Amino acid sequence: MLPSTFTPPQVFKNANLVRLTNLDKAYPRETINVIIENIDSQPQSEYYLPFETDLISKIGGFEARDKKAPEKGTFKVEVVGFDTERWVAS
Repeated sequence: MLPSTFTPPQVFKNANLVRLTNLDKAYPRETINVIIENIDSQPQSEYYLPFETDLISKIGGFEARDKKAPEKGTFKVEVVGFDTERWVAS
């Protein structure tokens, strides 16, 4: 459990973010494409993505992948914290 005061290390820069919402079906599908840059001097292996607490029960699936290397499959996604204020995945 991460404390509500947790702040992820500032080692990445979101260089570009595109959020798409598809309403073609009876349920909405949201896709977020993010280009991130490591701005730290060391290689990094964790990227934190926060979600609002009331949104968690509405998420039907979550996956992360490198669009430039689809043959590698999806990245491991792990819930690393949940409290009444926020939920964080990395």
